[in-house]
Amino acid sequence: MFIALLILLLTFAFLGIIYYRRQQNADKIGGPISQAKAFWLSYVLLNYFGLSVYVLMVLSPEMPGYRTVLVFTLLIYLRAIIQLLMMYGFLNWKPTYGIISNLLIAIVLLFFFGKEMSGSEFDGVQDYILPLFIINLMAILLCDSYYAREFHRIVGEETTGSKAVWFASGNEARFSTINRLTYRLNIFFVLLTANTFALILIAYG
Repeated sequence: MFIALLILLLTFAFLGIIYYRRQQNADKIGGPISQAKAFWLSYVLLNYFGLSVYVLMVLSPEMPGYRTVLVFTLLIYLRAIIQLLMMYGFLNWKPTYGIISNLLIAIVLLFFFGKEMSGSEFDGVQDYILPLFIINLMAILLCDSYYAREFHRIVGEETTGSKAVWFASGNEARFSTINRLTYRLNIFFVLLTANTFALILIAYG
């Protein structure tokens, strides 16, 4: 299980580095991305599309929170398809759409999470894995919504069209505050996810 987690982590880290380098080309749609934002993007994708599938595959459907993670995974993959089409196909993606979808998914997540937790019995360390992961997911959704709001406040309607700007670059003064905040919160979120990793390793080695 440790090897699988390590491979998953390294895979998303590698993809993040490749994407970061790719975006530094000024001609690439979306524009350059700062190191802090590239790390955040990789971290979010790891949780949304990597860890969510991983825990569904290796953990028991009877564990508290399993159905909540399943619903989240279905919703986030659907959202990803729509978002990619709007970004790269129709060129009309706006941060507002991301904020709305994040908050809607968070509400659904909270509903299913509350429903599953009521009456659930925790028999061991393994039963805390999914609840902690779900809390992590909700924190990501809310934090990402804040980032999107701040980014939208800075760039306005620059996120659409063939010259769309989707990321905070590392060399523009207008993004300095959001990049500093992202760097600091990246540390917090890494520690939060590390707790989930630790529980998995303690429970299953």
